[in-house]
Amino acid sequence: RKPYKSLLLEDILEFERRGHLLTRDLFADNHIIDIREEIAREFDLKLLEAYRHRCEVELGAEIGRGIQSAVEGDTLLRSKGVDVPFLQLFNLWKSSKTENIRKLTLSPRLARIAASLLGSESVCLYQDSLFVKRPGDGDTQWHSDLNLAPLD
Repeated sequence: RKPYKSLLLEDILEFERRGHLLTRDLFADNHIIDIREEIAREFDLKLLEAYRHRCEVELGAEIGRGIQSAVEGDTLLRSKGVDVPFLQLFNLWKSSKTENIRKLTLSPRLARIAASLLGSESVCLYQDSLFVKRPGDGDTQWHSDLNLAPLD
């Protein structure tokens, strides 16, 4: 088993220069496999709900509520010429039936890493997000989410 990686000064400097950082070995491989499977299960559970919502927005509430499967929703949207964008889920740690997603999201270790990168003593979780862009999903237009997040 490989030891968990810690942040090095060069990691923090790279984050400050580039605004992002790719880290490896923050978690054991088996932990990543387990959490990936749990997240995939949660996504599958939420997929129908996401298609119903998109159909309600695009085609009307009555049509959206009548959707019985994700495949039906996808097929209907595409038949009406509606691009199906990537799917997004928020705050899985609150809605998940598994404790591992909650533990990962609220991990004190990850919070310390985030605080180190931001040069802060602590961080506050605003939300977690899962974005899934599948082959065939519509284009994502250039945009800014800044006005949606109440951050200074």
